[in-house]
Formats: sequence, structure tokens, C-alpha cells
Amino acid sequence: MTRQQLQQLIKQQRATAFEQGTRRPDFWRSTAELNRYIADLLYERYLKAHEKYRKWMEAAATPPFNWRKVSSKTLSDMGLGRYALMFYGLAMECYLKAYIVKQGFDPIQNASTSNPSLKSQFLNHNLSSYMRQALIPSSVSRPTRYIRNLERAILAGKYPFEKNVVEANAYTAELDETVKFAKSVNRYLKRKLK
Repeated sequence: MTRQQLQQLIKQQRATAFEQGTRRPDFWRSTAELNRYIADLLYERYLKAHEKYRKWMEAAATPPFNWRKVSSKTLSDMGLGRYALMFYGLAMECYLKAYIVKQGFDPIQNASTSNPSLKSQFLNHNLSSYMRQALIPSSVSRPTRYIRNLERAILAGKYPFEKNVVEANAYTAELDETVKFAKSVNRYLKRKLK
């Protein structure tokens, strides 16, 4: 077997494994669980850093304050909020995909028969679209600004800076509310997948 044939075989095996995995709700659910776990860890560190920073700001209000006590690690942990949002968004995306697949949607079969672009649509991060496709009640999915915050965090989290800056880090302005929303939707979807 030549090197080129071996590379082609590996490429085919990866494609087959991916196609089989996308058809299984448990594949999406387990990935959602991992993303949620990572998000929880990052959010917890962010909250601790935020509290330390708040205390430093209170102490700085009464001079003299030694700024050398401000830990660069704590300051860098303050930036973890955007990554926590990214992972909560990815968890929601995977829970939604698990739910959609569990309802009988086959992204591979539907992509090849009815709509060739459906497969690529199922591989993006459009949470709003997945919410509609999963028929999530509006009582659960109503706060669309939080969905937009999560979508932006997913896209921005992959790069050291946001690619399409409308308003710098605007999606983190409601970080705690967005996290609360994401946790609520993720719990709802997790119950639906049992």
C-alpha cells in the first residue's frame, strides 16, 4: 500500500466514524456533558477571580494600596468568563443536536437526499436555528439576546480576539445572566434526553 493510498484510507475511516457518530444522540450528549463540565470549571475560576478583584478594588479605595499584591493570575482568570460562555454555548449546541437526532433527524441521510446544504448547516454553531429545529418551547428559549451572546462567545472564543467586532466583548456584559440562561436550557434538554 502506497503512502497516498494509506492517507486516503485514513481519510475514509475518519469520515465514516464521523458520519456514524453524528447519527447517535449519545455521541452528542456525551460531548455536551464534557463541554458543560469544562464551562462549570472555568466559570467557577472566573467567579473566584472576580471576587478577589472586587476586594482589591475596595482596598485600593483606601490609600495606600500596594498594587504588587494584585496577582496577574487573578487578572488573567478574569478573562475566563468569555471561555466559560463559549463552553456553555457548545454544551447547549450539542444537547440540541442530541435532541434533534433523538427525534429522528438524520443529518447525513437528510443532507444527501432532501437538502445537500443541511449537513453543513448541522455543523455550524447557529443555536437559534437548532432551538427552532428542536421545537424548544418559547418559554424556555425566549431570551434571544442570551442565545446571541452564546453564539458570539463560541465564535470569539476560538481566536485571541473577536473577528467581527460590533461592540468589543458586548456578549460578556450580561455574563452571569447568560450563564444562568444556558444552565437552565441545558438542564431542560438533559431531562428531555433521558
